[in-house]
Amino acid sequence: RQLEYLKSRNASKEVPYVMQEVLEEPEYGSYAVFNKGVLTGFEFFESAASCLVYRQKRGKHYDQVMELNTGLGKAMNLTGQLTLDLMYNAAGDLVPIECNPRIHSAVCPLEGHEFLGAAMTDPEH
Repeated sequence: RQLEYLKSRNASKEVPYVMQEVLEEPEYGSYAVFNKGVLTGFEFFESAASCLVYRQKRGKHYDQVMELNTGLGKAMNLTGQLTLDLMYNAAGDLVPIECNPRIHSAVCPLEGHEFLGAAMTDPEH
């Protein structure tokens, strides 16, 4: 099925990539913690060249990306951590461009949160 799709996009050994859509800056990221499909921790931030500089974001896109993560967690019954990188499409919506199923340094802004330990370790949280 994938080969059929790639052929329909004129992918070849000479041009092994397929441009799907041109996306717009800036890039954002989200870090999420899940337990049995339930979102138990979440952070949304502007990406930065330095992996140690995070600017928390709130507002419409925060809510949309948190809803996306909530849906992913539920649909896949996730337990663990997930980081998404996102950029804007032509319609102005944030769309995922990369997914990393691991801890991310974006956990740093959550340091000191009252329930962070429970979100990471308590199977009943």
